Amino acid sequence: MDLVMDLSTLKTDRVIVVGELLGEYDRLITMLYQQKFNFNDTLIFTGNFINSNTAFEPTNEKQLNAITFIRNTVNTYSVKGKNEFAFMRRYNEGECPTWLENNPKKDEIAKFIDELPLIIKISDYIFIVNAGVQPNKSLDEQDPEVFYSIGEYDPDSRFYQFENPSKKSWYDFETYVGDKLIRYCFGGSDLNTVEVPAGFSLGRAEGKQLKVMVFRKNYQEPIILQG
Repeated sequence: MDLVMDLSTLKTDRVIVVGELLGEYDRLITMLYQQKFNFNDTLIFTGNFINSNTAFEPTNEKQLNAITFIRNTVNTYSVKGKNEFAFMRRYNEGECPTWLENNPKKDEIAKFIDELPLIIKISDYIFIVNAGVQPNKSLDEQDPEVFYSIGEYDPDSRFYQFENPSKKSWYDFETYVGDKLIRYCFGGSDLNTVEVPAGFSLGRAEGKQLKVMVFRKNYQEPIILQG
C-alpha cells in the first residue's frame, strides 16, 4: 500500500470526486449518466466504497459491482477508507462473503483493495483522503491512521491535539504547509455543509443523495453536485 498516489500530471478534462459510496452502485451509475462521464474524465472516490456493515451479507452483490467498476474502469481511482480496512481485516481472518467466494479473481480483487493508497494528489494544493488530516502538518508528519480514522470530532482521540480541541474539529482549521493553503476533499464526516475551512466534505451516500464534486482541468473552485 502506497501512502500517496500522484495524479497531478494526468491529462484529463475533468476530475470528478465522489463521496463515500457505501456500495450504492445504482446511485453511482445514475450520477455518471447525469454527468455524461466519459474516458476523458478522471473519477476519484473518497474511500468507503464498501459498506462494511452489509458486505458479508449473503445477497449483497452490489458491493462487487462497485469494486469491479472502480477496479476495471479507465481513469478511476480510490483512496483506502476505514471500511476497506475493516473488510480486509475480516477477509484476512478467513471470512469471505458469498459474492466473492466463488469469484475466480477473488485474490486479485482482495489485493486491489488492500493496496489502495491513503491519499490521492490531484494538484499541488488539492488532496483526496477518506476521513481527514491533522491541520498544519505536512503529509510526512501525519500518522497514516489519521487519513482514514479522524472522522467526526472525538475529544479523546490522540489526533486532536491542537488549539481549542473542545470547540473545534479538525475541519474547522485551514491547513497550511509553509505558506501554501492545502484543500482536502474527504468523505469521512457527514456534515450539513460541503465547504469547510479544511476543504470539501462529500459525506456518505447511505440513505442520502450521492455528493460529487467536479474540477475542470485548471483546478479552479469546484462545482458541487448532488447525484
